[in-house]
Amino acid sequence: MKYITLDEERLGTRAEAHAYFRENVNTPSYYGNNLDALNDWLSETDQDIRFILTGDCIRFMCTNDYAYRILMVLGRAADTNPHIHITFRK
Repeated sequence: MKYITLDEERLGTRAEAHAYFRENVNTPSYYGNNLDALNDWLSETDQDIRFILTGDCIRFMCTNDYAYRILMVLGRAADTNPHIHITFRK
């Protein structure tokens, strides 16, 4: 299983967030660098990935529009794909 502690400083804009995902998980070469592509990939991947969200990350994600949308995509993926997990930490 791959463990990724999300870095809130890398999630504030579309370009930063998708570069961060490309660097930290094995996204396919055709990954589209947008929320639809993230949703599609997370819904279909068979990689076991645990996303770790700290309190600081959650606070940021709840106050930044793009990061909040990422949180929603992650939540839907964890709900539908047994390979995606989310852990909350202080």
